[in-house]
Amino acid sequence: ALISPFSRFSPHACIELFSRLGLETKVEAESRVFPCDDSAASVLAALLSYCEGPEVEFRYSETIAGIESAEPDGRPRTYHLESRRGHRFEARTLIMATGGFARPDTGSDGSGFELLTSLGHRINRPDAMLVPLAVREKAVASLMGVSLQDAGIRVLLSPPSSDRGSAKSGGLSPADERVLEKRRGKLLFTHFGLSGPAILNLSGRIGELEQEYAAERSRGYRLIIEINPSPDLGEEETDRLIRDRCAANPKKRLRNALEDLFPSRYSPVRDDAVAAILEGRAGELTREDRRILVRAAKGIRLTFARRMSPEDAIVARGGVPIDQVDFRRMESKTNPGLYIIGDMLDINRPSGGYSLQLCWASGWVAGEAAVQFLRG
Repeated sequence: ALISPFSRFSPHACIELFSRLGLETKVEAESRVFPCDDSAASVLAALLSYCEGPEVEFRYSETIAGIESAEPDGRPRTYHLESRRGHRFEARTLIMATGGFARPDTGSDGSGFELLTSLGHRINRPDAMLVPLAVREKAVASLMGVSLQDAGIRVLLSPPSSDRGSAKSGGLSPADERVLEKRRGKLLFTHFGLSGPAILNLSGRIGELEQEYAAERSRGYRLIIEINPSPDLGEEETDRLIRDRCAANPKKRLRNALEDLFPSRYSPVRDDAVAAILEGRAGELTREDRRILVRAAKGIRLTFARRMSPEDAIVARGGVPIDQVDFRRMESKTNPGLYIIGDMLDINRPSGGYSLQLCWASGWVAGEAAVQFLRG
């Protein structure tokens, strides 16, 4: 569906437009584009300057309470809008750009969908898609603000504690758990759990796994989020590093000799068995304890509690189904002259600027189409 609007207004065209408006941009990791001054206000200022002119009028605090359409006496369809202040407006073309279900504090509170419903459109159920994750371990708050630029992430289905191995053996063996999902990317620790692009992109899948394994979770199974700070470091290399450090520093405590593999900042969320081993002397490390450390070096284990609410979501899925819109013009298939754009469309997309480009491109196409519509 997006091939047409993206071909009409590509990411490069968007960058060129902002450049003409005096907003210079930079490209960072994973091809993400930001204003050079890292200010969202600069983007807003550029867009507002683009709208300046005698033919453009802004009407603030005019929340639309209702929309009706009519085709009186064979004349072109007209949309009648009434604001909560009682003011009335008429228009032959109408572009709906009220946002989706995420971040209602910005105005995207879903009221725009109520207006579309009154015009006969079907709306798919809202659900948070790109949303941070909360974990059970309260100690994660001590890591708030710590970020990992490239972390390996696994989602595991872990059996109840009665089915797990002993603390002496380091808890579960890999065979005791099922790997349900693997991801890799940037993440951020928060006071309640995890965020960042990799986590946001994983959150929708986590929601599906919640439902898929609801029966197991009711019997005590848990979803574990395992974070590997060094995804390129294999088990053999990790084992060799541990052996070499122990041989070179036999009298040191392991937590000091292996600080690069087991940073002290992760101590609050570290397994008790691992923490106990790290308190020992490097020269006294047993083969079994080394095996536990090798595995522990590959993962910070946190217990999934819940996805945060839609109010915390970056993007929420749901909205107008794509089969109700002609994407060549972003026009409603049932209401001529009505255009639906951006986050109002039920389109799943990952973190990384895709939502913004969806808004830029669909808005550009709708604007052009509306002008052509009026010209007949």
